Amino acid sequence: SMANSSILPKELADLRHLIQFPEEIATILTEQEQQLYRRVFPLDYLSFLTRDLGSPECHKRHPHLKASLSAPIMPTQNDHHNTVQDLVTRFNE
Repeated sequence: SMANSSILPKELADLRHLIQFPEEIATILTEQEQQLYRRVFPLDYLSFLTRDLGSPECHKRHPHLKASLSAPIMPTQNDHHNTVQDLVTRFNE
């Protein structure tokens, strides 16, 4: 309805022609992001924020520094990734 579209954020209103229920899409995306945040341990995120993990010097001195407490100790092939990196990737999308 026209009344509802006036209270929608502009980003959702602009998507109205592409998808019929942008509010539902926004809700699904919010739930996915909350699950991602819950998977990252605070210590991992703090470590990520306080170290330059991308520098060559860091890789030489600490080759295993990207190992995450959020990841299993013995990762399976499917679990072999850093949950902090997942969070950063999502933030940059």
